[in-house]
Amino acid sequence: MPKQEPPAGDQLPRPKTDAFLRWLGRYVFTVFFRQIEIIGKKHIPETGPIVIVAKHSNSLVDAGFITTYFPRMPRMLGASIIWDNKPLVPLLTAARVIPVFRQQDQRANITRNRHAYAATWDLLDAGGVLALFPEGVSHNDPFIKPMKPGTARIVLEAERHRGPLNITIIPVGLNFEANTKFRSRILMQIGEPLKISDVVQSYTQAERQERTKYVRQLNQRIHDGLIAVSPSFETWEEARLVGRTADIWGQHELAPLTEVDFVEAVALRRDFAQGYHWMRKHHPERTAAFWDTMFEYDQLLTTAGLQDRQIGQNYPAISAFGFALRLIAKLAIRLPLSLVGAVLNLIPLQISAFVGRGNDADKRATWLIFSSVIVFPLIWTLQAILAGAIADRCCGSVWGWVAGVTIFLAGPVLGRFSLTYFDFRRQLTHQLRAWLVLRTRKNLSEKLVRTRKELLAELTELVEFYDANAEPENTLG
Repeated sequence: MPKQEPPAGDQLPRPKTDAFLRWLGRYVFTVFFRQIEIIGKKHIPETGPIVIVAKHSNSLVDAGFITTYFPRMPRMLGASIIWDNKPLVPLLTAARVIPVFRQQDQRANITRNRHAYAATWDLLDAGGVLALFPEGVSHNDPFIKPMKPGTARIVLEAERHRGPLNITIIPVGLNFEANTKFRSRILMQIGEPLKISDVVQSYTQAERQERTKYVRQLNQRIHDGLIAVSPSFETWEEARLVGRTADIWGQHELAPLTEVDFVEAVALRRDFAQGYHWMRKHHPERTAAFWDTMFEYDQLLTTAGLQDRQIGQNYPAISAFGFALRLIAKLAIRLPLSLVGAVLNLIPLQISAFVGRGNDADKRATWLIFSSVIVFPLIWTLQAILAGAIADRCCGSVWGWVAGVTIFLAGPVLGRFSLTYFDFRRQLTHQLRAWLVLRTRKNLSEKLVRTRKELLAELTELVEFYDANAEPENTLG
């Protein structure tokens, strides 16, 4: 049984509520994401106060995912404007989220914020876990924004007023395959704890006018810790091209009908991000020349709707036929139950998708996921009532109850069959489309293969050059 984590301030522990929230989160997130990976659990101390710091790129999804999957149950600070969304208030209350009144929201309230920060000190003093987003705002930029001083001040002031607490700061990276894409993949990387004891000691011994200097020092270490688990780029195009580069390096011997391991892909992209920044700084002309060819290759792939791992593969007829046959067999077996699940879940899915549509890119997944917590059970209930009423009229009250309960349970259960059907169908469609494009558009196929070989040859030289000239701990080899 997991360790019971304390709540913030004078709130009473509610272990059953915490367990329910984490169960609910797992149910919802495993519907939206088809693959969820957690690495780095070894870095988490079993006891003692922890402050989690993370990049904030997917609104409430970030907070919900950390609350659900971090091995120890964290507590959160949340901008007061979140409470304006009334349907979310029960969840915020159950999770014991502490409101903070930010200046950018024109709701600054010094007195109430003092109570909020005091509650975080109580939490850390009790050995609890606090999760914070040091950027102070959710955004859809590919880079980490400047750190707000709040996170560093909370840690340093808690140590000064209640210490020594030996607070552990752990950076957490949430790596989304695609922030808003349904049935995509996500990786939570739990980084190594930051070294902060020297800053804490200096801060607690410093005069008041000198403390700001140590807040800035801790902010910089938090920023560097986040960079290690959440690579930062100037533009999304830069991020995409670095990703393409890592794909070429890591997938040139991969079979076309297998999926790339997401954990390995994220690690490789992180390494290549580091290499790219070093090369661009020290050898900009050589980097730019490679980038021009990579941009052309990326444009060709995007226009053709192909993936890098599909280029240059022979797609042997026997293997491709066997692969397609296995997928079709799986689809046929799941088809009847999947169709029923799709019918029962189509309306709530469309409603949740409509709610998410039109919001900022960093908030679409939040509205889709959190609205589904309300919309899906509501629609299942209405469908059950309707089915029960029809069965009652036709066959009697007993059969009415049976039909109602059956339909209500069939919604979530058969919905899972629909999800796997959706995943299999999408995989089959993508592979068949790639096979068709590469077989029928010979000029495009040959150009893609030729360009990719050129890129791989140049990339091999760049990697060898980087490994020979960069710092030893930064090499890619």
